[in-house]
Parts: sequence; structure tokens; C-alpha cells
Amino acid sequence: MCKCLGKQFWVFLLVFGLSASAWSAGFSYRYRDDAGELHIGYSVPPEFVVNGYEVLNDRGRVVDVVLPKNILDERAAKMLKEAEQRHQVELQRSKDEALLRYYSVPEDVERVRKRKLDEFDNFIEIQKGNIISYKSKVADLQGQAANLERTGQTIPEKILQTLHTLELKIKDAEQAISAKETEKEQVRAAFQEDIKRLKYLLGELG
Repeated sequence: MCKCLGKQFWVFLLVFGLSASAWSAGFSYRYRDDAGELHIGYSVPPEFVVNGYEVLNDRGRVVDVVLPKNILDERAAKMLKEAEQRHQVELQRSKDEALLRYYSVPEDVERVRKRKLDEFDNFIEIQKGNIISYKSKVADLQGQAANLERTGQTIPEKILQTLHTLELKIKDAEQAISAKETEKEQVRAAFQEDIKRLKYLLGELG
């Protein structure tokens, strides 16, 4: 009887010892499945990594925590947003410092704006003048070509090539005017914002 109990006792110790050894050696991750059930195992199944997990030491104590992916994503998004906000604040501060350094009163900005817009207008007027000149030359060459055709003569290749070149120049000038007008309005709007901001910085706007 005693020998039987002794044998059972040693079997119990052996099983308990193996279990303890397995726990200390292998059960190093604690995680939850998609149903929220808690598991402990040698590794975290790939499909459950996104749920986060805890790393346990050989005493079963938590030594590291990997947060769920959605929480990590939220924290990353928050950090990115905060970084962008800080960047915008610094950028605005730099712009404000530049405004106050270059301009004393809003009228200074208005004078610079007028000078810049006048430059755009001058460019546009030059291009319009070029277009008028090109079209005049086109009309002259077309008249020459029409006269030659009426007399049964062949239009020289030089005239045809010049007409083609003039048409390209007219098209380029028109595109340049359109682009410059767009740029002009963008510059006008930017100066208007500068004027508004300077007034605010100088206390003229509440």
C-alpha cells in the first residue's frame, strides 16, 4: 500500500515537473483569438498577431506587450496628425516673421502687388502685340498665296513653311497669355492673403 502510494506520488511529481518545464520553456506568448478567447502558446498564429499579444518570461510574467494593430494604427495616425499640425504652426510662424520683416504696413504689400501685377500685364500686352504682328504677316502671306493660285502658279514652299511657323507662334503666344493670366490671379490672391494676415498681425483685424 505504501509502495503504491509512493509510486503514484513520484508519477505525480514527474507529470507536474514536465508540465512546469513545458510552461517555463514554451508558453511564452499570451494572445486572444478573433472571438476574444485568451490563449497561451509557443508562438502567436499569424492571423491573430493583429490582435496584439503579451510576451511572458520563464516565470509567466509579462515582459513585453505588443498592442493590437488598430491601436497602433490609431497612435501612428495621431502622431502623424500632430506632427503635421506642428509643421503648419512652424510654417505659419516663418511666414509671419517674413511678412513683418519685409513690410511695415499693408500699403507696402499693396505697392509690391501692383508692381508684380504690372509685370504680368506688360508680358501679356507684349504677347498680344506679337499675335497681332503674326496675324498681319499671315494675312499678307495668305494674300500672296491666293494671288499665285489665281494666276495658276505654285505656291512656294517657303511661303507655306512660313505660314506654318507663324501659326505655331500664334498658338504659343496665346498659350503663354493664358498661363500668365492664371499665374497673375494666383499671385493676386496670395498678396491679398498677405495683406489680410499683416493687418491681423498688426492688430488691425480682430
